[in-house]
Amino acid sequence: MERSAMVMEMKKRKVDWKQIGEMMGNTFPLRRKEIVEDEPLVAQVKERWPALFREQQIEAEFARLTSVDLKSSFFTGLDQYLLRFLELYKAKSGIVGLTRLMRCLDDEEDSSSAGPSSLS
Repeated sequence: MERSAMVMEMKKRKVDWKQIGEMMGNTFPLRRKEIVEDEPLVAQVKERWPALFREQQIEAEFARLTSVDLKSSFFTGLDQYLLRFLELYKAKSGIVGLTRLMRCLDDEEDSSSAGPSSLS
């Protein structure tokens, strides 16, 4: 019953996101059971649980499943591997636009490492 009310709410022009969040929390056990046991196609999940495909509900579902904040975890991981990613991008210098971006980053790095005396 609550699932169908949620589907109807998602069809509204002005969605009540607070209500959707509450309904998604309340229906989590049912949703998890359906997905784990029935293994539906993504299209079927999207039809039955349309809110699950919105950014805020993706984050909330990740937290419900893992007890971890998705964005925080993602950005922490990104920070951890950023230098390696940049090195890989530098190695792929043939990518259009990337060369300019890398030059700008290198220029910023050079000017920041020069220290405050170079700003005078």
